[in-house]
Amino acid sequence: IPTSLGKLQRLSHLSLSSNNLEGSIPDTLTNIPRLVNLALDENNLSGEIPPSIGKLVELRSLNLMENRLETLPSEVGLMRKLDLLDVGENNIDG
Repeated sequence: IPTSLGKLQRLSHLSLSSNNLEGSIPDTLTNIPRLVNLALDENNLSGEIPPSIGKLVELRSLNLMENRLETLPSEVGLMRKLDLLDVGENNIDG
């Protein structure tokens, strides 16, 4: 995922679903203050969901299903407007 996406300050919807993306979710995605919908499902993303995800306080939908992610940080609880959280079919413990 290009880190330059974090510079798109007016972006409200980002869908990169089903693109065979690999690697981790970059922290820079959490620098998009107006993001309402983030869909990274059906890829090969791995590692941690960055704790900085909690900065996305406008987020209503977060779809991370069907990846190889390993953690769900407690900072997700800071996203008070979140209506949909899908992390199914990952490797999340706890």
